[in-house]
Amino acid sequence: MHLLSGPLSPSESFLRYLTLPQDNELAIDLRQTAVVVMAHLDRLATPCMPLLCSSPTSHKVPQLVQGLASRNVVKIAAHSDGHHYLALAATGEVYSWGCGDGRRLGHGDTVPLEEPKVISAFSGKQAGKHVVHIACGSTYSAAITAEGELYTWGRGNYGRLGHGSSEDEAILMLVAGLKGLKVINVARGSGDAQTLAATENGQVWSWGDGDYGKLGRGGSDGCKTPKLIEKLQDLDVVKVCCGSQFSIALMKSGQVYSWGKGDNQRLGHGTEEHICYPKLLEGLQGKKVIDVAAGSTHCLALTEDSEVHSWGSNDQCQHFDTLRVTKPEPAALPGLDTKHIVGIACGPAQSFSWSSCSEWSIGLRVPFGVDICSVTFEQLDLLLRQVSEGMDGSADWPPPQEKERVAVAALNLPRLQVWAASS
Repeated sequence: MHLLSGPLSPSESFLRYLTLPQDNELAIDLRQTAVVVMAHLDRLATPCMPLLCSSPTSHKVPQLVQGLASRNVVKIAAHSDGHHYLALAATGEVYSWGCGDGRRLGHGDTVPLEEPKVISAFSGKQAGKHVVHIACGSTYSAAITAEGELYTWGRGNYGRLGHGSSEDEAILMLVAGLKGLKVINVARGSGDAQTLAATENGQVWSWGDGDYGKLGRGGSDGCKTPKLIEKLQDLDVVKVCCGSQFSIALMKSGQVYSWGKGDNQRLGHGTEEHICYPKLLEGLQGKKVIDVAAGSTHCLALTEDSEVHSWGSNDQCQHFDTLRVTKPEPAALPGLDTKHIVGIACGPAQSFSWSSCSEWSIGLRVPFGVDICSVTFEQLDLLLRQVSEGMDGSADWPPPQEKERVAVAALNLPRLQVWAASS
């Protein structure tokens, strides 16, 4: 029904009005049979085809951000719920652009910018202002310097900026509560409800809204300045992540802890119970996890053996499971065990992984495709020559339907194959 909802393709049109003989004993011309077979192959291949450039649902091609063309950009930051962006140059300079509401761009005003503009406080050779990490919330921004100082600016609701109030900050401001500590990682929750920071000594600090115990200190009280999560003391945390009303921490040992809201099994403990203190993920015991990522209500974990484990919501097939069944505890994703996965990331309801391998190869077969080899093109060329024999494109136009069908299908099938191989 999906295929028939739009304009009919030549194959669909041909097959829709095709009349097959009722008598199974009746002989059918071999050429006619070939036309029908080619038309069905073309029809079945349609869902696998790339979108046409004129399609209203196709994506625009990537374009160079001209304002950064002369800069050596080493990191970019954005937020799935936000409309502003940060870029970090190798020189330590930070550029921002997009929506300026809440003073999130760090230029002292709420003016939106269509092109990147350097944040003046991070430009020049000021001591301690060489930025090495950047992060975006939906309405605020953060940066970590080489000295380990954490700066935040933008919308201040819930005390998420960590400056002791809920006021917006027009320009970058040092999080004084972490002074003397070297911050190595910062994370912000969906809706900017909470902020977490990991420091070089393995500690984790949290602040902002405390609903569901997502700050990890018991209870639901929030706070407007960083406070230590004592339950993670001496566990040597190397990374923190935030999802929607929950938090995750990765230890140097490879263990993973989660806490906060438990709905949709997002914590991975096999229940939907809310947990107010960090709790070890038993489902990953025996695995050394080297990276974690959090979506709104699902999570990924990458092990040193290149396995990708997932848990939580599956309403958008985040776990490759078309049954959309929620995953209560961590389990390896199928089909990735031989892919040499080296990195993972999550969108709100999307999962991403990427690989690295010394040997690269491109699959030469896809469903309803043809082998890419010289014989294939020789046979297709022969078929097309027979179809177009005696036609000059004018007197006999439009062509007979059977000839049109074979020509379209013969060109579409290698088009699918070449597209699949190149992408």
